Amino acid sequence: MRDEAVRFRDLQALPTLNSARLVGGGAGLDAVVREVEIVEPEAVMTAELPPAALIVLPFGDTDGPIHQEHLLDLMLRRAHLAKVCAIIVTGHHSEIATATRRLADKFAIPTLVAPDRLPALPLAVHLRTVVHEPRVEQSRILHALTSRLRTHGEKLDQIVTCLATTLDAAATACTAQGAVLSGGEPATPVPDIVSSRTLCSFKTGDTSIAVLPVSGLAGSAALWVAVERAGAGALWRGTAELCLSVAHGPLLAWLAREQLTAERDARLRGTLLAEILEHGGAVTSAVAEQAAMAGWELAGWHVGLHFRLSHSAGLSTFTVDTLARELAAAQLFPGPLVERADGWSTWITSPQAVPADHAHKVAGKLTRALKAFRDRRSGVTVAAGVGSPQRDASGIATTLAEARQAAVIAASSGDGMAVRVVQDLGASRLLLGWYSSSAFRDYAGQILRPLLDTRDKDLIATLEAYLDRSCSAMQTGRVLGIHRNTVSQRMARAEKLLGLSLSQADTRLAVQLALRALRTSDLPTRTR
Repeated sequence: MRDEAVRFRDLQALPTLNSARLVGGGAGLDAVVREVEIVEPEAVMTAELPPAALIVLPFGDTDGPIHQEHLLDLMLRRAHLAKVCAIIVTGHHSEIATATRRLADKFAIPTLVAPDRLPALPLAVHLRTVVHEPRVEQSRILHALTSRLRTHGEKLDQIVTCLATTLDAAATACTAQGAVLSGGEPATPVPDIVSSRTLCSFKTGDTSIAVLPVSGLAGSAALWVAVERAGAGALWRGTAELCLSVAHGPLLAWLAREQLTAERDARLRGTLLAEILEHGGAVTSAVAEQAAMAGWELAGWHVGLHFRLSHSAGLSTFTVDTLARELAAAQLFPGPLVERADGWSTWITSPQAVPADHAHKVAGKLTRALKAFRDRRSGVTVAAGVGSPQRDASGIATTLAEARQAAVIAASSGDGMAVRVVQDLGASRLLLGWYSSSAFRDYAGQILRPLLDTRDKDLIATLEAYLDRSCSAMQTGRVLGIHRNTVSQRMARAEKLLGLSLSQADTRLAVQLALRALRTSDLPTRTR
């Protein structure tokens, strides 16, 4: 524990006082506690009160409410003079009077009313142990966590529950993209959690939080586990860090199992899809059986879906799993997502013939699902394509190929989220060969290299917007929120860097195609 001084806030966060009520003196919660003393009611006027002491005041059943309030008022006044740090009342069966609450607030002496079932002597002994030997209390908590994890510590939900129960706190597990895998949504913003690179704890407002990054098989953090508690102090944060350290082993084991299983399943699905695409309507009974076991329908009418995802911090298996859950929430029930060279493919199957506008209805649901996906996971860009309805196993290859084409066109828009249906592409399909050609992407990189080397994102974004809006400086400025003169100045600089004149139609077309080709590629030089 970095701060060895135990404060009353730390004691209030103990499970022993979980049901206690703070009735006044909240301004003094950070007072340091040096000693714990029991003062009997009859000794309120005579007992010695050490400075920085926590006083446990036990009221017996025979004391009437009025007499108890009078004694508590006397104790508060004496405690103020003796510089006592806090008071815990036990055995009090009525509401604390408003005047007494105000007195505690005036003196900034935290006054806690403990539950009836809590005897004064065991409470005082326990609190004294925590004050003088805080590591004993931490050891007790760690032993309780270890016992829970030994019995219920294989699955992520179980580990998170063990942490939450032991620390009497809210616990959550999330990915870098903000997907919550277990527990509730954290009170602390997810970017603050995933910015942690090592085990740490900190405060945000009145909330204390401890965070543990867990590295995956690739060596980089793939999972963040956080525990939060409002009103807790340094002792709780130190204990939370120790508990997360204990849980690190089970978390590593779970993450490794999940990633190995996901990689194995991904290879199996990829191989199975390759078999289906290669043989079409002549798939073997063994392949058909494997497809059925994987949850894929080969008979019926299929609509292919293809997704191109990107994220500045990289993508994880959990991101794709979360996308699948969002699709199901939007009443889209495709088969498993299969990773391919440029994204993820799947298809939706209907047992009977579908109407002509079926693909557009699918696109509508898909748009809603992707908006929800983007709202939860900032930073992820997604372009999706929808193929036309095709029949039986032989049609799967066709509709998936169309979906990939539509996804390429969607990616060329440069939007954070775009969905295209192959039936709406029209003349845009003529450009697919350019966008998907590695030779043209290389040439595009050569054309734009002077701009890319400047690393001036504003200049590149302005050039894209300018060409997309028919070279209108006014419309470009309106979209980007800048003056049209600024647009003109940036275009003059872009022309100088590129060594080209945008006044020539062929040049404008070449630069625009080059920008879109880089948008649809996975090159690190992409502009958006």
